[in-house]
Amino acid sequence: MGCSQADLRRWLTEMFAADVGDFEAGRLQLHRFGVPVTIIAQDLQPRRLGLVALRVVDVSFEYSPADREQVRAWIVNFDRHTQRGGG
Repeated sequence: MGCSQADLRRWLTEMFAADVGDFEAGRLQLHRFGVPVTIIAQDLQPRRLGLVALRVVDVSFEYSPADREQVRAWIVNFDRHTQRGGG
């Protein structure tokens, strides 16, 4: 994702209208939507476009296979929330 861990945390706080806590060692535990999910965010080297440097974070989600459908629905909403500019 083209963001920082702070951006990611802010977007999650906006979605839940509540503080979600801080990333600890690149991991954030969430229990806000009915099932436990861990978000793993690893900072990557910034992408450069001329003189502009864009922050990049590799984001992945860990959850129980039994909760797959519920978590996927949440991830779709999260994806929509993070899209800026209408595509």
